[in-house]
Amino acid sequence: MDIYVYIYKFVKQYYNILYYFLDIFLANDKVIEIVELFIYNIICLMYNYGVIFLDSIVGSIVLGLKSMLDPKMIVFLISMLPILELRGGILAASLLGLNWKLALPICILGNLFPIPFILLFIEKILDKMKNTRFVKLVDKLEQKALKSSESILKYKTLGLFLFVAIPLPGTGAWTGALAAAFLKIPFKNAIISIALGVCAAGIIMSILSYGILGFFM
Repeated sequence: MDIYVYIYKFVKQYYNILYYFLDIFLANDKVIEIVELFIYNIICLMYNYGVIFLDSIVGSIVLGLKSMLDPKMIVFLISMLPILELRGGILAASLLGLNWKLALPICILGNLFPIPFILLFIEKILDKMKNTRFVKLVDKLEQKALKSSESILKYKTLGLFLFVAIPLPGTGAWTGALAAAFLKIPFKNAIISIALGVCAAGIIMSILSYGILGFFM
């Protein structure tokens, strides 16, 4: 029993020391600006070019997980991820040899799984972050999300559906949910538009990934 008490005290002391140095590190405004700029540029890079390298990213994930997880679980998890989303899930399903009729509903469910949480809680999370040293980063991310959602602002729920449905770089359920939250679109309208958009995107991506003949077989 004493060994567990010793381990607990050691870990607690370690984290206290880590927190102390982290607090000193983040006390410098210049350091904060550099960290914010680095995080923002990484997010923008993934946002703008993630789809271009989609094949390589998804292929690497599939290669790393296929020996550990069931193919259906891999597809579901990839579909949940931002940037990759349903597009990545469909591609993973084709690489894993899953039939599109099985893969499509898994991808749709995976892509939609985090959306209610984003719609309900993202503003509260970002508001909390605005009270921290990363307020500039939050402001930049909000501006980028709103800038990319001009069609949503103009056409509301129809624009949200089209934004999610058309599988282009920078579009998708995650970005659509962020924009819907910032634009104060009612939860019910937002979730319906995003769900329909994900279904439409799934059909489009299934045809592109499996081919027209494969889709109708």
